[in-house]
Amino acid sequence: MLSTFEDICYKLGSISFDQHRNEEQKKSKRKSCRTIIDECPLTFDGAYGLTQTNHSIEFCEYEKDCRFLLYDHFIRKHKLKEVCAQRLIEAVADNHDPRTTKLFDENESIIDYLWKV
Repeated sequence: MLSTFEDICYKLGSISFDQHRNEEQKKSKRKSCRTIIDECPLTFDGAYGLTQTNHSIEFCEYEKDCRFLLYDHFIRKHKLKEVCAQRLIEAVADNHDPRTTKLFDENESIIDYLWKV
């Protein structure tokens, strides 16, 4: 009976440990998405499925070698909702081609209209 109890405690401990590790990995991923520095991929109409007509987004006109803290750049310059900025950063980090990758639907609301009110 004691070994069964110990087995249960061990299993519960490992479940808690696994849950804790998963939560820490999620936090780490969240932090890391805010620290990615790269060129802005939003330089042309249609990048990642975003268009001026459907999304009212302002595209960048920076030089090719101009690098940004992307999370802040997407929020401040492009006024994107946080969830949209995170989606874009994951695509950039995974090297998805902005010309062929569609992350956003035509009618999806991506602009944070309450930003800097």
